[in-house]
Amino acid sequence: MIPTAMLTRHGFTPPPPGSTKTTCPQCSDFRVKRDERCLRIRPTREGFEVFCYHCQYEREFYAV
Repeated sequence: MIPTAMLTRHGFTPPPPGSTKTTCPQCSDFRVKRDERCLRIRPTREGFEVFCYHCQYEREFYAV
């Protein structure tokens, strides 16, 4: 589980409980399906990584 504060600090909307997907801050605002959860958030040992299935945005974030 990724802390909500860590996600919001990096500009991500936390996914609903039991889900690992949320909207993408890079492409969701420009899409017809704005509410479609296309961004996967996966916890790692050091923090979390994200990947968007629509725009291929990919990044890893580290806990400070």
